[in-house]
Amino acid sequence: MDLTEALTAMTAAYPGFENVRFGALGPEDGAAIIPEDGEAVESVRRSVTGRVRRVGVYPFAVALRLAGPSEERRAAAKEKLEALGAYLEAADMPRLTDGMKLLSVARTRAAHMDSRTGDRTECWVIHMAARYETTI
Repeated sequence: MDLTEALTAMTAAYPGFENVRFGALGPEDGAAIIPEDGEAVESVRRSVTGRVRRVGVYPFAVALRLAGPSEERRAAAKEKLEALGAYLEAADMPRLTDGMKLLSVARTRAAHMDSRTGDRTECWVIHMAARYETTI
């Protein structure tokens, strides 16, 4: 399982996000994991045996689309995204392939309304970052 598959599976394991998709958010109600710019190498260490350990940060957002939202649905969307963020932070990290290890997932910004279209469809997001390790 690669990093994006792991993040999708972890998110889909949380109630209400079972049908989450990676990278695409449909025009109707739904949820998606959206990769963000800025993946960065946090540290690189070389051992005396020549192995290289790299820790990277993969920023992403979980988006939730609401068609025709009411105040109750807006509040519920924010609470649902914040609860998802807390769940992902506390979750056991799955094993990854190709010498990668998922170290942690953390919220980097609180859930908020990101956009609204003319037909009153709103997109709510929570920004997160996954720390991972690669050893070669």
